[in-house]
Amino acid sequence: PASAAEAAAILLMLAFGGGTGGFVDDVTAYCYQSLSSAAEGDCCKDVLTAEGVETLSVKRPGTSWTCSPSEAGGACLDKQAGLRGSDALWWPAGADCTTPRILFFHGGDWQLYGPTGGSYDALASKLAAESLAVVMVPDYRLVPIGNYSDTMQSLQSAWTWLSGHGATGEDCSAAPRPPLFIAGDSSGAASAFSLLFRLVSSLDPLNPATSAAAAPAGLLAFTPWTNLACDSPTYTSNAFGRSPDGKDMAGDIRFRSPASMTSDKFRQLALAYASQNAAWLTDPTVSPYYATEEQLQSLPPLYFAIAGNEVRTADGVVLAQRAAQFDVLVVQDVYESTWHDFVLFSEGCGAGSDFWAAKAALRRAGEFVRQVKGLAEQHVQLRRTPGDDAAGAAGGLRSMQRSRIFFPPPQRWNQQQPQEVEELRLHWVQQPAMQPQHPAADVGVAAVASAGAFGAPSAAQQAPCLLPSSAFPSAASPGAYAGAAEAAAVEEACGCDQSTLAGAYLTGAAGGVLCTALALVGTYLYQGRSRIMPGFPKSDEGYKPYSDLAPSLHRGLSQVPPEALAGHLCREPAASPGFRSPGAGSGPSLGGRDPMGSLSPGTLASFA
Repeated sequence: PASAAEAAAILLMLAFGGGTGGFVDDVTAYCYQSLSSAAEGDCCKDVLTAEGVETLSVKRPGTSWTCSPSEAGGACLDKQAGLRGSDALWWPAGADCTTPRILFFHGGDWQLYGPTGGSYDALASKLAAESLAVVMVPDYRLVPIGNYSDTMQSLQSAWTWLSGHGATGEDCSAAPRPPLFIAGDSSGAASAFSLLFRLVSSLDPLNPATSAAAAPAGLLAFTPWTNLACDSPTYTSNAFGRSPDGKDMAGDIRFRSPASMTSDKFRQLALAYASQNAAWLTDPTVSPYYATEEQLQSLPPLYFAIAGNEVRTADGVVLAQRAAQFDVLVVQDVYESTWHDFVLFSEGCGAGSDFWAAKAALRRAGEFVRQVKGLAEQHVQLRRTPGDDAAGAAGGLRSMQRSRIFFPPPQRWNQQQPQEVEELRLHWVQQPAMQPQHPAADVGVAAVASAGAFGAPSAAQQAPCLLPSSAFPSAASPGAYAGAAEAAAVEEACGCDQSTLAGAYLTGAAGGVLCTALALVGTYLYQGRSRIMPGFPKSDEGYKPYSDLAPSLHRGLSQVPPEALAGHLCREPAASPGFRSPGAGSGPSLGGRDPMGSLSPGTLASFA
């Protein structure tokens, strides 16, 4: 923990332009200032819940547990002591049994917080508002009362309950099941992936709808901790540090210990979660960083919101890239100059303005949920099945990872608010059965497969194109799809990628031809320089340098009338005075003599 003197020094340093001053916007700099003066960067999280979102405390049978603090003879580390086990349910206005649902696992190193602690009530309500979904945060047993096995049992029970219940806790078991998502932050994201692997492995691969457990429609991971061995490369590359003069800071502002100490600390927390079984720290199910191809290749769409300056940046980036490698639809957002769990600071750490990165991540996460819901309602296949090959066979899909890196605006841009984040525009490659050798499969151009509201795929829909943003309901106007209008929008959008691709090819070909022609002309002129300028003044000492020749060249040119010079420029070389074609009669010859002979004013004018 920082001492009072150190905290005061940091505040003074930042006030006079140190730390991040001048390099980022005021809110980011203010958050750095606040976090740097707090113990392990634990301060100033969000406190407000989203407007228009309702909540309910849900008590399910068999979920009770007791958090006994050390002063009461127990080992529970969380501040919320006593009887626990009640879940929190959040939903937007107008939600019913058809509203998507999200099971969110809170972070806290498996030792801290709950559905209403650690600002998770604020986060859950904002996620519900942005995604237009019901969000459930279960109160699972914390370490050391619980462990990995207990956590999985609690989360599996919560998933089963949420599969049959909607907003207000209403029994929706008789209604068609809407898309269900899993989400989590930090350590909760690791548990979210573990549950996802378990659920996917239990599904009937050919008909997931008939499986006993509900099939997850997607997963959202916020600054995920996925490598429980805690040896990802960014533990060192993003370690916190200060410049020698103490004026500038870099790295993870929330975890400021040396890299080895930070890694050891988190490894001990992971061992407690894994019941002190060191082998589980690299187990593919417990530690998702090490997931196998079999576990990854059948996953639903994934959304990652990753902090660019934290020690666990690689935990999210590596897992996202590996999932995309095995044809999972992945959207990865990396927010530079942000710290671990930055989504918990959307209110700006008390600066009086919103923190742009947290707002953007929540907005894009909500957009991801709404777009996946829209595609699911069109019966679009969003995951591979055993019948699909890696190249995207007929009926299968081949995804393209979408990665974006967001940087904070410099401080001088404070008057210009960051632009709204555009829709995610989820897209993928699919080979229609009637065209097994469709070019889109080879060049990786985004293609759309459409059914349901659009009916049978048209010729335009079989061509590579992007699904227009209007095809997805927005937070302001969630509603049904206008089939004809959307089909027209798709038809208009199709061809854009094709023309762009054709233009790229034509531009490259034209550039190549031009460069080749210029190279050939240059080579010809260089090799034939003795044929087109057969004479230059020569002395017994050798060729005169250009500086010695310049006066004589100038005098020679000055003696030629402009009209005569123009005439020579437009005349065939063979007709120019003092010029002989190679091998033609007398005059300068290339054989047996130095090509640099005397140059008369007429010859000079002809050459000029």
